[in-house]
Amino acid sequence: MLPGVLHPPESFVSRSSSPLSLAAVLALVAGLSACTDHEAERRTAARDALQAAADTVRQAEQPTEAQLTALAEAARQAALLQGHDPALDTLVGDAQANLLLRGKEGADWLKAHPAPDDPEWQRAARDAALRAGDLAWLDELLQARDIRIDLDLPAVEQTVRLAKRDRAIDADTLVQVAADCALLDARPPSGRRQIDYPVRPTFFRALELLGASRVVVGNVALVRNPRTGADRHWQCHSAFISADDPTTFPDGIPARGMVVGVTDGLVRGWIDIEGSSAGPWARSSHTPELAERWLLAAEYLEELGGTPAAEAAVVERYGNTLKATTGAEGGTGSE
Repeated sequence: MLPGVLHPPESFVSRSSSPLSLAAVLALVAGLSACTDHEAERRTAARDALQAAADTVRQAEQPTEAQLTALAEAARQAALLQGHDPALDTLVGDAQANLLLRGKEGADWLKAHPAPDDPEWQRAARDAALRAGDLAWLDELLQARDIRIDLDLPAVEQTVRLAKRDRAIDADTLVQVAADCALLDARPPSGRRQIDYPVRPTFFRALELLGASRVVVGNVALVRNPRTGADRHWQCHSAFISADDPTTFPDGIPARGMVVGVTDGLVRGWIDIEGSSAGPWARSSHTPELAERWLLAAEYLEELGGTPAAEAAVVERYGNTLKATTGAEGGTGSE
């Protein structure tokens, strides 16, 4: 018998080794087709069941034990059909790592069933790598998307630890936190100049109008322990960021003050904020010309009432840019 060639079982061959009749051959082909169709139906049913169980867990604020048990069983049944349907294989690994929170098990499965051109596999693999604490693989997967993060960042350890027990924490969370930290940590260690402006309630909205794509408020007092399990404040190298909302000030500004980092992807600037009886106050900046422009734009927006018409007036005066350009504000940064 030739290797790699499908041969009929012995029961289909006559004792005299005479050739099969056309009817016998057609019956064999029909039988094989029916078997193939049955396997395809099993995979479809397994995929539908696993997807439904996964959606139930993913949408639940706090999945029940019964929901998790149903998902585990659906994943086990689907795993028996591995190797024939890449989408089904990806669902199994995703469920194991990112919904049942069996990070290493799911990561190993996804490595054994790669589908690197499938966006769903890429996303599942990144999240699984994070939950497994496999930072080398996570870095490889991120670099494939031209994303580079500082793996020595204390927040990386925090994110890995939290992701192992919280389905809402994923690789995108880490990428966001790392980018926020990169902005704050890029602040020069020296060269601050004094400024003196109140920080208006319209400050963050004004920054949006000026084209800011990332605004981060950091606490410069390094008092957080990144090993504390309950700590949800992301620790950067030079500050920590509130996990609640990194774009607002707390009710009380800490004694050592806070720093605001602002960028549009090209221009970067920082403002040092202190507390006062009148509220947050801008006291110094490494980029004072930029800081004054932003603070004056916020003041102008507040004076005009913060309405849509006021926002249009701010854009007309300052332009949709963090840095003054020729023709905007007469090139002076304010008017």
